[in-house]
Amino acid sequence: MKIRVPRTAGSKAGLNEILAFLQDPIDIGMVVFTWECAISNQLVRVQFNREQREPSTYYREPYPVIMSISAPKIHHFPANIIPLTQSDISEIISDIKSELEKEWN
Repeated sequence: MKIRVPRTAGSKAGLNEILAFLQDPIDIGMVVFTWECAISNQLVRVQFNREQREPSTYYREPYPVIMSISAPKIHHFPANIIPLTQSDISEIISDIKSELEKEWN
């Protein structure tokens, strides 16, 4: 899974916010990042949500993280709600870090 956003200062700040959220395994809540697609000129939104564990879950299990992708102004855009594994989270963190290492405007 790759996250590609325009290389602007606002995008860099948004990616840093996502990175900080995903790297903190006990940060309950959500982080939302929105940018304009360079091809369609439509807004795209990615949201990460970390929730409390179910009461019957083992206390050392990681808190569940769900990623959702949406395009608010595109009618009939499919609902993309993706539960993430720890492996998925590690891959996204790695991808964001490599993206942030590139040259930014």
